[in-house]
Amino acid sequence: MENRIERHRGMAKTFRDAVNGLGLRLFPKLNEVSDYSNTVTAIEIPVANGVTDEQLRGGMRKRGVIVAGGQGKLKGEIFRIATMGNITEREVMKTIQVLEEMLVENEFIKK
Repeated sequence: MENRIERHRGMAKTFRDAVNGLGLRLFPKLNEVSDYSNTVTAIEIPVANGVTDEQLRGGMRKRGVIVAGGQGKLKGEIFRIATMGNITEREVMKTIQVLEEMLVENEFIKK
């Protein structure tokens, strides 16, 4: 069980590091009593920069990568990437690659 927990921790850290490197913001903003989950990583969609949920998640889906959207008042504001279960390193890297492609395509980052 410890190995599985450590694997989830590593997958989550990989996603969080990549997201920060791409200039995106993790959700929520942390305070002195909170920390990020190792089971799912939530990320703000850069809507202020003109990127929509459909452009980002829809584009990822067309490339074979499915990520969850926000729920309730967060719908269209965040997306979520699972980091637990039988996710492989290859799937993690593919998700990061496709996310970067969508950000370039939608002119959030320059290549």
